[in-house]
Amino acid sequence: MVFKHYLILLLLMISLCAGAQQYVVLQKKGTVKNYKYQVGNDITLMVKRGDLVFSGEISQINDSSFVLNSLNEIFLEEIKYVYRQRRFVRVLSKVLLYAGVGYVALEGVNGVINNYSPVISQNTIIAGAVMVGTSFALRPFYTRSFSIPEKFVLKILDFEKLE
Repeated sequence: MVFKHYLILLLLMISLCAGAQQYVVLQKKGTVKNYKYQVGNDITLMVKRGDLVFSGEISQINDSSFVLNSLNEIFLEEIKYVYRQRRFVRVLSKVLLYAGVGYVALEGVNGVINNYSPVISQNTIIAGAVMVGTSFALRPFYTRSFSIPEKFVLKILDFEKLE
């Protein structure tokens, strides 16, 4: 019984040390789907004036802006696009590239060992070329762009003000 009281007291003391965080939230209009960025996260975006692209680590989040790389203060009203990397597409592209090249190379080694006459069959070359071609065709899909004023909203959630 005493152990439970000490455990509850310890958990309460730990929660007193916890601080609120600020988030930059990219949310699709009309849905609950969102992406959260906090201090230390990387972000890539395009601003309206000059169509300049900024990329870097968020070093500070303010009321209506955030600071990238401790140098550039970006206001939410200035942002035109936010870009996010699609890691799954990038990994899939690399897997297809290595699988296509590896498949043709393995078939070639197998053909040399077994004295096949053509060493690599036409079907193997076609299958390998399709995998490599698909890998390169996926490159434009590595990055997804989110149009801020049209389909997505960018806002700052500040939990420090709620205390």
